[in-house]
Amino acid sequence: MDNQNKPEVTRESGWEREVIEKLALAAITEQTRARRWGVFFKSLMFVYLIAVFGVAMYPKLKQDIGVDSKDHTAVIDVVGMIAEGKDANADSIIESLRNAVKDKHTKGIILHANSPGGSPVQSSYVYEEIRKIKKNILSCRFMPWSAIFAHRVVTSLYRPAIRFL
Repeated sequence: MDNQNKPEVTRESGWEREVIEKLALAAITEQTRARRWGVFFKSLMFVYLIAVFGVAMYPKLKQDIGVDSKDHTAVIDVVGMIAEGKDANADSIIESLRNAVKDKHTKGIILHANSPGGSPVQSSYVYEEIRKIKKNILSCRFMPWSAIFAHRVVTSLYRPAIRFL
């Protein structure tokens, strides 16, 4: 008699539980997929906004860094001893001066020398070149120990704006 009071659990009577489990798992799977697609589209939107911002700001940034600027001042740095085989030699300085003069957007030239001196012959070559183009040189800046080169360049300018640092 005890067996008659308890209902038997059979395969047919547990179908409700299986359906509810499948439904719950399907809902969880759908939520996971929706979350993944949501993250994907949010990331895609972020990349799109960054790209639009970059395209919008590129002309301004290009102008600010001087790539596409119209007018500028050329700065020619002379660092080290001025001699034939050195980095600072008359040929490189003269080439830099000529390139600065040749550029139609150059409005002036600043010659910044940090040199302890060097060859008087090399200084004379630079002296002659500066005398040819002196109308474009705005300023010459020399360190206090810039010996022969500085004095030679100073005398080549008609009205120099010279600063000794």
